[in-house]
Amino acid sequence: MRLDSQDSETTASRLQTIIAGEHRSKEDKARDIYRHPLETLMFFGIHEHMTVVEVWPFVGWYSKIIAPLVKDKGRYIAATFPPNNPTELLNQQRHEFIELVENNRDVFGNPYIGSLGSGHYEFGDDGCADMIITIRNLHNWMWDKGFHDRTPREPYYQDVLASFFRVLKPGGILAIEQHRGDPQKPQDTTATKLYVRQDYAIRIIENAGFVLLGSSEINANPRDTKDHPQGPLSLSPFFFGITEEEKKRYAMIGESDRMTLKFLKPL
Repeated sequence: MRLDSQDSETTASRLQTIIAGEHRSKEDKARDIYRHPLETLMFFGIHEHMTVVEVWPFVGWYSKIIAPLVKDKGRYIAATFPPNNPTELLNQQRHEFIELVENNRDVFGNPYIGSLGSGHYEFGDDGCADMIITIRNLHNWMWDKGFHDRTPREPYYQDVLASFFRVLKPGGILAIEQHRGDPQKPQDTTATKLYVRQDYAIRIIENAGFVLLGSSEINANPRDTKDHPQGPLSLSPFFFGITEEEKKRYAMIGESDRMTLKFLKPL
């Protein structure tokens, strides 16, 4: 689906209204200066008539923007963590997201809530989606440890990307934002510190059959030195592994340096 200038102006206007909406908390809005939701979603080419899959919505930061845009004329699908996960944190986050949706039907409408995790790819029929959006998740599939018990597991990014290719329509868009690694350093194939080199990410996604349509520096942050104790989780808003004395200095960095990439499933 391609947008003309009028469609783009209408979408931008609707997104601006949604982003400013009272359904978004002050804490969510405070991150807009780092996450650039309007510019990011416009770069991806989102539209109200699309069926959009959001991968691992967590507490719903982007969900509260995407779902209101598409719920009336398109469809919102959340690919959250599988049920009965052996990790209680993931079960809790799945439950909290479902509760968020159920308590805010005016925001979310009636979305489909599917599952994505190692061995679980139940979030859509073949060729059902116009767009799949995944924000800062690629590293987890390179070595599944970040939200589990820190035990090394086999990477499953190839299976994840294959599921994206299956669910997208021909001509559909895979929209990715990811912590960007230092291009001067070798890629840690397990992404232990959560950073992924942009050229590495493009290569593994193209190997899955996708075609790179474009990249954007919307979410770039040159202040991010990428050498923090807990990787990007040491930065705002988490500050993991950071002392109170260091917190002010780390807060001045902002959030992580991120690549923003758009891929096409070929016709």
